[in-house]
Amino acid sequence: RIDDPGLFGNNNSFGSALYFQSTTECDVPTYAIYKPRGVLSRTGTDNRRTLTDLMVTAGLKPLSKHVGRLDLETGGLILVTADALLLEAALSMPSAISIRCPPPPTGPGENLNAAAGTEIPFQPLAKTYELLLAGRYQHDAAEIEQLRSPLTHSRGGKEYHSDSATVRFIRCFQSEALATEYSLLDCHDDDEKNNIETRRDAIRKKRQQSIYSRKTGELIQPFILADGWLTEVELTIHQGRHHQIRRLCARAGLKLRHLRRTSFGPIELHSMQPGDVRMLGAEEKARLYHACVPCLEGAHERRIRAMAAARGARPL
Repeated sequence: RIDDPGLFGNNNSFGSALYFQSTTECDVPTYAIYKPRGVLSRTGTDNRRTLTDLMVTAGLKPLSKHVGRLDLETGGLILVTADALLLEAALSMPSAISIRCPPPPTGPGENLNAAAGTEIPFQPLAKTYELLLAGRYQHDAAEIEQLRSPLTHSRGGKEYHSDSATVRFIRCFQSEALATEYSLLDCHDDDEKNNIETRRDAIRKKRQQSIYSRKTGELIQPFILADGWLTEVELTIHQGRHHQIRRLCARAGLKLRHLRRTSFGPIELHSMQPGDVRMLGAEEKARLYHACVPCLEGAHERRIRAMAAARGARPL
């Protein structure tokens, strides 16, 4: 059983500071999902498993909107929510970015459509990833430095620019097992046919079998790239469109073995395991709202008033 006290409960210190008036939007659930590798970042049904399947397995009612798409081979954090304003703000949609803070009403006859007010400061949410790279690189290697540089790429006849990334070197280590079994990272057993241990045994058996050299015809051990050396780095970006991190690695000549998102704004994976689904607590949602649109006080109330005013202005 999962209990949710709502966005701002009676015992929450945020309650007096942020005064949301619409309990309909504030109390809707928001979930953090640890998307396993091989699961589609979409809801609904498909030949492959989707976020909906993960929520059903967790005994939860599926939600249709998610924040933070990940490609099929990437694992990590995705948020699923029914809160329209939170969704728009987290996705940097124009309707959320253009939220304004109008002055308080001076009387019952005030025109709600007045354009007076100041735009709320906005900054896309930071997203942090862990990268597993094939090869032996030190923290000051030129290839690692290239990950920090801004990226320009073309897609569909348009040119896109991505801001620079923040890179933190974690470690460089040697592991023949991980260098050959990286495709099993962040996987999640969904049925007997796709059992992880069965796949692991097959990889290890192949790794231990000698093969004939094409050059000499002699039996040799299977080739392992970079003798099993791997490098781990942490990378933080704010945009992440069109596979930005994979493009950065390709530009730097790095072989990306695995990619995992560990945080989305103030929300982190922590101790979650692939396939886990958890409901965000009240304070987590408060931090998420503030990170999406700082000074979000009264945003839900203003939206309701604006929608009511728009409905009243429609011609009969």
